[in-house]
Amino acid sequence: QAKQLCRLICQGIQTAGPEDIDFRLNITLFDHEKRHKHIEELIHAPDYCNGLVLFRGVVDAPLAEMLLEHHFPHVCLDRRGENFGVNTLDVHISNGMRQAVSHLTELGHHRIIYLGRHSFHTAILVQMLFEHNLPILDEQFIYLPTLSVGTHEDQHWRQAGYDCLKKA
Repeated sequence: QAKQLCRLICQGIQTAGPEDIDFRLNITLFDHEKRHKHIEELIHAPDYCNGLVLFRGVVDAPLAEMLLEHHFPHVCLDRRGENFGVNTLDVHISNGMRQAVSHLTELGHHRIIYLGRHSFHTAILVQMLFEHNLPILDEQFIYLPTLSVGTHEDQHWRQAGYDCLKKA
């Protein structure tokens, strides 16, 4: 999650002109056991920090209470944050799959293929295809092999994907 967020932020900064950049980004790493004290200090320093992006495993009930009590702007990137009433953003696989299948059918596609690791995504895609009254055939599901230790991931995945598509 952290890599993806940093990559998106950097891409946004690269595409924006200097006149569009009016913010300060501070990535802070801290001892997990001291997070409450550290975040409380940030909350009480609005000239230094005026919003938080909190990653997986950071938010608990006392921290959520502190954020909500001070009405401090925040986003929690951990679905468990919903349990504490904080602003939560998380990838929702079934909704994302539903949107993808809807988009493809709106474009006129009727044979949608899954290419990836064998996982629970398969069941979600089957459900979405069923909801859109689309065919569900075994050959629509192409499973990539598990990577072995020491392989170069990008090259291996490209070759595995190519090999699987040739068979389809």
